[in-house]
Amino acid sequence: QVDKANEVEMSKLSGEVVSFKSRDRAITDHHKNNLKHCQAPERLDLKVGAQVMLLKNIDLDRGLANGSRGVVVRFQRPKSER
Repeated sequence: QVDKANEVEMSKLSGEVVSFKSRDRAITDHHKNNLKHCQAPERLDLKVGAQVMLLKNIDLDRGLANGSRGVVVRFQRPKSER
């Protein structure tokens, strides 16, 4: 139901869809098994204006914690790809 609701809301946004493919990797069999049950999808489609939520702590000092929400304001290629 959540995925369907997200698709409906995404379709309301104008603009181009930008897709991202997961680059997760695991160093042990235990971690590989955990990746199978990860909440994050292997492919994530976004548009400018889409709401996003962190699924893990990134930088607590800057307020980037599990559950933090934001809105996509632009897409920018990493300097290494320009």
